[in-house]
Amino acid sequence: MRLKARANFLYDGIAYRPEDHLDVPERDAVVLISQDCAMIWNLEDPNQRSNMVTVQPPRQGQGAPFFVILTYRADTSTTAANDPGTGLLRWNATAIEDVTALYIDRLTADNNNDVTAMWAMVNPTKIIIQEADLALNQQVWIVTGPAQNRMDWIEVPVAPGTLKGDAFKPHNQTRLLVFLITGG
Repeated sequence: MRLKARANFLYDGIAYRPEDHLDVPERDAVVLISQDCAMIWNLEDPNQRSNMVTVQPPRQGQGAPFFVILTYRADTSTTAANDPGTGLLRWNATAIEDVTALYIDRLTADNNNDVTAMWAMVNPTKIIIQEADLALNQQVWIVTGPAQNRMDWIEVPVAPGTLKGDAFKPHNQTRLLVFLITGG
């Protein structure tokens, strides 16, 4: 994956200046923090990661995995196909094995990111929902079709991937980390 720097930074022992191009090796992942800011992580050694770098990310993740990390809270009060509420994520069924769609609010729990813009940039093929306070608990979902923009929220068709943790189903208002992943 090729990125274009927008600020000075050091990566893998090489100094980059604005307008320099950086080829991210396959062993690394690009983590999109916002619409124009990313971090590069060495997937072989998770302790090795770049400092925060400002880049112009590509429109589609190619080569190295490309992903976004967002924060949400669980809405388990209903399974209705409507706006889950500010900073909330909802499943369309109470039993995990019956879930075919995720309803994700346009704004994250910290109101910092507009997920509709991030979605268009990443166009994810996989979603990982992880309990923020216990990383062992996570759900992996395969995106099965295009997300439907419902103005204040998006509806994402999904199929179950894997479930890790002790029958992980978050309680209402559980803090979640949501990873939108393309490639890899």
